[in-house]
Amino acid sequence: MEENIIKDIEKKEKEELCRIVEKEKVGEKFKALRERREELKKLYGEVYPEYKEVFTEKEPRYYRIAAAYASEYNEKDNPLLVFLRSDITNEEDFWNYFKYKPEDFLDAVRDGKIVPFIGPPRMYEENQFYIKFFNEWYKKLGFYPPTANRLETAILAGKNFEDYKKSFRDELKKLFKKLPEKVMYDPSRLPPLNTEDFFSERFAWFKLAKMDYVIEDVIRLLEKYAKEGNKELFNLAVNYTFSSHQIFTSHIFYSKGGYVVLSPEEDLPLAIETFHKIIQHRSFLETLAGKMHWIFLTNLLIEVWKRRKVEIPIMELPSVNEPKDAKNIQQEISKSEEIQREKEEVTRAYNETIYAAEGKNLSLLEEKYRELVEVTKNLGETYRQRFGATLQLLATALLGGVEVYLASLHPDIASIAMDYLVIHEGIEKALIERILERIRESRFRETLPGGIFGDLVIPLDIWKLGKRDLPVVYKKRKNENIKKLM
Repeated sequence: MEENIIKDIEKKEKEELCRIVEKEKVGEKFKALRERREELKKLYGEVYPEYKEVFTEKEPRYYRIAAAYASEYNEKDNPLLVFLRSDITNEEDFWNYFKYKPEDFLDAVRDGKIVPFIGPPRMYEENQFYIKFFNEWYKKLGFYPPTANRLETAILAGKNFEDYKKSFRDELKKLFKKLPEKVMYDPSRLPPLNTEDFFSERFAWFKLAKMDYVIEDVIRLLEKYAKEGNKELFNLAVNYTFSSHQIFTSHIFYSKGGYVVLSPEEDLPLAIETFHKIIQHRSFLETLAGKMHWIFLTNLLIEVWKRRKVEIPIMELPSVNEPKDAKNIQQEISKSEEIQREKEEVTRAYNETIYAAEGKNLSLLEEKYRELVEVTKNLGETYRQRFGATLQLLATALLGGVEVYLASLHPDIASIAMDYLVIHEGIEKALIERILERIRESRFRETLPGGIFGDLVIPLDIWKLGKRDLPVVYKKRKNENIKKLM
């Protein structure tokens, strides 16, 4: 049985793909839905019947190891989407990446806490660890883990997503023969990735999401790198590709309509610095018309947030170092009616705060956020009382991206924006006045939904275990070489 598992998974995946391509008309639906999060989640429910309830009834989020390990995502009941990396070959590798033992991981999958996806089945066919793991999976759950790129293949009307990526890889090979072999795209905890694989996969997502301008920017940087050999150019191309996917397309293809988890210590500073470098060679109006301007102005939003003096909810969470700790924590949390009730309250308050933010309802947003602060404190205190004497507890600020939403709704945002842009960015006041005047015109607002800050539809979940302070994510840098790079 075990030796045929990979072929069995591949066969069932092909059958499922045929169904959704022919019956569900996914490609046609996606064109209309990619900017409407709730509808996108319903579409994923059709694409993944194995996980239908996850997408249609809950708010999933994608695993970001820079925020916390998978077993440490205990502060909310929102399911955690994870990818089963094919380079994991034993239990130790598995533990080091997830902080779960395989058997405990499968229990978490059965209980709806963890929602795994795999790459193309052939990636695992020589991996004895996964062959055994998939066999145990099927015994416990009655189905095999689905592939992560099912929607992409369906959008392409059944064309293999791997083949689609290959078309970009071939183009890169033709254009550039002097690129470094590996990319250190996320050096904190993840291994380097083959350069052509890194760019081609993200180019494929950008193309499907109609973000060709990012591909053009990156190609231009790589062409200049190939000509000049300036490593800063290559690093900028890598960071721009990484951050653009993380901010603008990962909520479509990684989080699958759910929340995008970002680390305020690593992800946001990188995005701010990278986008700032890219933006500097564009006109300000061109930047406003794009989808990265709110990142560029994050410091402004934090400044507004501080003026409002809105409290950031902080919670103490149990941290794990040993397999038995992870298992004990999960068991204690599952058995405690008090913790379960309070987790449900935190999850509800958090989700409702995000919904109010997406609806730009300021009074409801502040009401829900006050409630979130209170229930977060309650759960953190319960964790402290239950685990404080036996396990390490780390405080974390649960930002949730709400500071960006709240700040953007500030009644004095226009004058604060002007002060910030004139003082910190050196933009002429007369130009800002003309831009802000145009933003007030209804015709201009139609082309820039939401005014100067756009729609802000990306559902961010910003936090990091052990970090309790709101980060300053961008500092003005006097770097005369930035413009020369472009």
